[in-house]
Order: sequence, then structure tokens, then C-alpha cells
Amino acid sequence: MPTIQEKKPGGPEGKGLKVVPKRDGFRRAGHVFSGEGKTIPYAELTPNQVEMLKGEQSLVVIEVDLPKEEPAADAQTSSKKR
Repeated sequence: MPTIQEKKPGGPEGKGLKVVPKRDGFRRAGHVFSGEGKTIPYAELTPNQVEMLKGEQSLVVIEVDLPKEEPAADAQTSSKKR
């Protein structure tokens, strides 16, 4: 019987993992990785997925700070100011 997947984030808020495969098209933890790699926020990963990615020898995994998003209301206001 399949187990219920964990719902809690796999790491701190505002951080994620930059994952680069050693060969193109590698798949792990429900993701496909191309040559340039992929940044995945911790909020989208379970602790089990983080462990799988970090433990995979066919991947280079680096913890990164995610870019801070500007709130949509501020973006609209600042674009209207001249």
C-alpha cells in the first residue's frame, strides 16, 4: 500500500535547491533535470525529496537563496509613477 506523501516543506523559507544533472534528462524525486539544471524552492519539496536529491550521486545539489518577489501592488504602483 502506498504511503501518504509528507506535506511540510523540506527546508527554510526563501531558500531552495539548485540541481544540475551530470547527464541530461535525469529524473529523481518527481522532477526531470536538463543540462542547465533547475532551481526548486524548498516549499515545493518534502523532506524525503530533499534527502533523495542530496543523496543522488548523479546530481550536483547546491542550496541557494531564492530571489525576493516584489508584491504585485507595489509593482503596479511603481510602474505608474513618472
